[in-house]
Amino acid sequence: MTADLSFRVVIDTNVVFEGLTKRGGAAGLAIEAWLAGLLTVYVSTALAYEYVDVLSRKLAGNEDEA
Repeated sequence: MTADLSFRVVIDTNVVFEGLTKRGGAAGLAIEAWLAGLLTVYVSTALAYEYVDVLSRKLAGNEDEA
């Protein structure tokens, strides 16, 4: 049996947005750690819908609605 050394986290929608759009900084490092497999990210169904809703609006330039 191998030990799971990754951290288990929930990443806020705004952290995902900042990490994907602005490399560097804490949000960017969190996304890089996630992609490198250093974090195990837990996402509920409701949070997945929030990711889609908020990120699609922010990426479309409608940040006032996000």
